[in-house]
Amino acid sequence: MKFSYFTSVKSASGIECTPEVLLSATHDPNLMSTCSAIAYCTDADQRGKLKKQLPIITWQAYFPNGSRKNAEAIASGLFMLDIDHVDEPNRLYYDKVAPLIDELGIMVVHKTPSTKGLRIVAKCHPEFSTIAENQQWLAGRLGLQEFDEACNDLARASYLVPEQYFYY
Repeated sequence: MKFSYFTSVKSASGIECTPEVLLSATHDPNLMSTCSAIAYCTDADQRGKLKKQLPIITWQAYFPNGSRKNAEAIASGLFMLDIDHVDEPNRLYYDKVAPLIDELGIMVVHKTPSTKGLRIVAKCHPEFSTIAENQQWLAGRLGLQEFDEACNDLARASYLVPEQYFYY
């Protein structure tokens, strides 16, 4: 399971996201201060500008040539479920996600940069042939009515958050 890390959504090239790269990035004080600014920002345009400063991870694919293009993607065997507009991500995590982590093959769970969303990264199931099918299955198992259905291509990026935002 390889996936890539890019210093920002505008980066022309990325690298393999090793445990060391992830640990270093999630402990960067600038990451915490930028995410805090995003969480407290009320202006949508300003929030968007701040997000573009964040590093990204492509959980769903690895890009060995460094370029984040679907044509160059190698599937990681993971998929992400992005749940937006969540007033209480802690409650969602502890009530619905945490009890099923092992059963559902969940690998990573964290709040989004705004702290008003939850991102779940899980292993793809062999009975499903697409990311969208995996997302539908997981959302159904968690009893979720809504999630971001646009997050189903291999090159889809996930904004990185500081260690404190990670649940699992």
